[in-house]
Formats: sequence, structure tokens, C-alpha cells
Amino acid sequence: MTEIDPRQDAAQDASPRREASARLDVDGVVGSEAQLREAMDPANQSLTDALRLSFRVLQVAIIVLAVLFLFSGFRTVGNGEGGVATVWGEISDPAGLEPGLATNWPPPVGDFVLFKADGRSVTDNNAFVSLAQIAHGQERSIQKAVVTDRLKPERDGSFLTVGGEIGHIRVSATYAVADPARFLESVGDREADALVRLALQRAVIQVGASHTLQDLRDTITPDLLKSMLRDRTQAMLEAASTGLMVTSIEMSQSPLPPAAIQQDFESYSRVRQEVAADIEQARQDAQETLLAAAGPGHEALAALIDEYERAWAQGDTGAAEAVLARMDEAFEQSDVTGNVARVIDSARRHRIGIDQTLGRDARLFAGLQQAYQANPQSVIARRWLETIGRIYGRPDVELMQLPEGLGALELNITSSQVIKDLRRTMRLDRIDSEAWQRGFTGSALDQFQDESEIKMDAGGRQLAIDEKGRVKGMREKD
Repeated sequence: MTEIDPRQDAAQDASPRREASARLDVDGVVGSEAQLREAMDPANQSLTDALRLSFRVLQVAIIVLAVLFLFSGFRTVGNGEGGVATVWGEISDPAGLEPGLATNWPPPVGDFVLFKADGRSVTDNNAFVSLAQIAHGQERSIQKAVVTDRLKPERDGSFLTVGGEIGHIRVSATYAVADPARFLESVGDREADALVRLALQRAVIQVGASHTLQDLRDTITPDLLKSMLRDRTQAMLEAASTGLMVTSIEMSQSPLPPAAIQQDFESYSRVRQEVAADIEQARQDAQETLLAAAGPGHEALAALIDEYERAWAQGDTGAAEAVLARMDEAFEQSDVTGNVARVIDSARRHRIGIDQTLGRDARLFAGLQQAYQANPQSVIARRWLETIGRIYGRPDVELMQLPEGLGALELNITSSQVIKDLRRTMRLDRIDSEAWQRGFTGSALDQFQDESEIKMDAGGRQLAIDEKGRVKGMREKD
């Protein structure tokens, strides 16, 4: 039997012990080893069962970990998200990931880098407005600026325009990640907003520096201004190879002058708009006047008139005559209408009338002159007979024959009633004709008036016919 060291036994006795699960009693020397093995079999069996159970649990855990390890190479990309897959830290596909289920090598071989791709937005961080406007609002800041407050460059934000004018504006930008690989290589998710904000602020400064404040407020439309800011911002992002794309620009405040002069500036803008409206109305009136004067061909006629005046001022008679000839040709064109065409038509009719009256008499005189020079007595006799014939041929002429040798004889002859009525009618017609001809002292334009020229206070041009057939002015009393 093995001896036991008393010191070891004493040390074991001093340490706390748990209650024994098995008790071995050996009371003999012969067969003690066999009995010891027989006594140890239940403990070994329990230990074997415990180890076997632990191994199975470990196997299940290993399988679960292996499955989890394999499934770690799958990732779901949501709508509005973007990203890339990496293998040993390098981007495997520069085109990036599409929304949906994405696969890759499990870590640490592969990995996913995801970020928000669409609908990202930044503001200009109030870089171009005054501190008073931020604190008190637009209306209150104007009142304070007029009374006490003033713009301080070291404190208040603003931008400069052409000519050194100061302006205020508030803008924001919405952007998206168009190239994920370039975005992650050059910018990164954390610095994206700050970079776009700087590009937006720089775009405002550049656009303002190339226009006047009046242009930004009145000439350039809000949509055009947004487009200009977007193009400038996008150009800066592309120059930095960021992979970002600006989708829209919004203005929460349009360009404004400093608050201290804003009220006067608004009044000035209104006056400018009124002046612009008056100028436009004057242009329309001028256009209508020109169209009424010469119709669609007024531009060509005006150019010829200017050319004629220049030639006349330079004393070039030949050039002036040539321009007049071209003007005559232009008057014959069909697009020349209006008052000019009416005046020309009136002049032509007047010329035709002269040709038919004075011209006919002139031609008759020329023909009689030659015959008179050849035989004056014959011409006089023929003309005398023609005159007598015209007189006797009048319908109101009465022929009477008296016997010769009556001497001094007084006759009381009464004309027929038919002749009297005819003479009275002819006299009235002559009076009407003479009155009508006296009215035509000018051109046709002086006689035939437009409807708009006939006013109620111009009684001389307004006539009426009464029930007796008499013509009189409308203001004349019966």
C-alpha cells in the first residue's frame, strides 16, 4: 500500500472539501488494484458521457459558426442606398451595388461599404445672410437696419456683385452619389456634405461676381438662376473627381440688397418696372403708328428715308435721286398699305382727274392753236357755232322768234311751268355741286374721316335727313 506524506495530508485537510460523490473502502492487500478499477468505472463512465456531450455541442456550435460565416458574404442593399463590395480591401466592381441582395466573399476576405446614395441635401449654412436676419427674421431685420443696425462684414454674411454691390441669398442643394468608387476613393461619406456645401458657396460667389444685383433680381428668372448655380456647383465637384451629382438647387430666399436699403431698393425696382412698361407701351404705340402709316413695309421705307436724308445732308443730289427712285419702287409693293397708300392713291386719282379735265383742255387748245394759226376765221366761226349749239341744246333754253320791223316793242312772255321746274332743279343741283366741290380743298384724307374721328362734339360733320328730305346738322333745331 502506498504511503501518504503526512504534510500533504495535512495540507489537504486544511483546504475546504466538497462532499465525496464516491467512497472507496480498501481493507485488504490482495486484489486491491482490481477492486480500485472496479470502483473507478462509474466515474470514468460519467466523465466519458460528459465529454461526449460537450463534443457534440461543440460540433453544433462549429456548424452554426460555419453557416454564419458563409452567410456573412450576403448583404441586402436598400432603396436609396449605394455602396461597393471589397476583396482584401480593394473595390471589386467600380460600378457599385444595386438595390437588392448582394453577395461577396465572407470577412476578412471580403466586405461591404454601404452609404446613402440618393436624396442627400445640404444648405449654404447661412453664409450669405446677416446675423440680424437670422435672429429676427426678414421684416424685423429691415426695421432694425433702418434705425440702428448696420451691416458688418466680419459678422454678417453677404456676396458681392458686379460694381461692388452687396447681396444676400439663401440656397440649398440636393445631390446623389453617381460614381460610388470615385466617391469612396476621393471623398468619403463623412466629408461629402462639407465638400458640397463649399462648392455651393463658391458657386454663389462666382455667379454673383458675374452679374449685377438688378440682373439677379429682375432680368434672370429664378429657374435660370438655379440652373446657373447648379452648373457651377457640379463643375467644381467634377473638377475634384468626387463622383457626386447635384440633382437640384432650391432658394429659400431670392437675391436681396442689404436690409438698410431694401425698402428704397424695392421702390426703385417698382419705378424701373413702371418705366419699362411705359417704354414697352411706347414701342407698341410706335409700331401701331408705323403699321397704320405704311403697313408691314414700314421698315424698308424708313430705311430708305434715312438713306435719302443722309444723301441730301451730304449734298449728293445723284444719290438722293436714286434713293427717291427706289422709294417709288417700294411704294408699288403690295406690303405698303395704311395712310401712305391712301395718300398715294388720292394723288393718283387727282392726277387722273387733272388729266381728264385740264389735260383734255390743254390737248384741245394745242390742237386748236395749230388750226387757228392756219385759218383763224374758220376756227372762230366753228367755235362760235359750237358754243351757240351747246347753249341752244340746254334743256332749260326756250327759243322765241319775233317778226322783224317791230321796233321798240315790250313783250310780257311767261315761260312754261315745265321749264321753270327744270331751271329750279338745275339751279339747286348746281348749288349742291359747288358746295360739295368747295369742301374738297385738300386731299381725300381730309374728307373721308375714320369712324374714331367722328365725335359727338363735332356737329359740323354729323348730318341727318328729316322727314321732308332736307339735309341738316344734327344739332340744328327744327
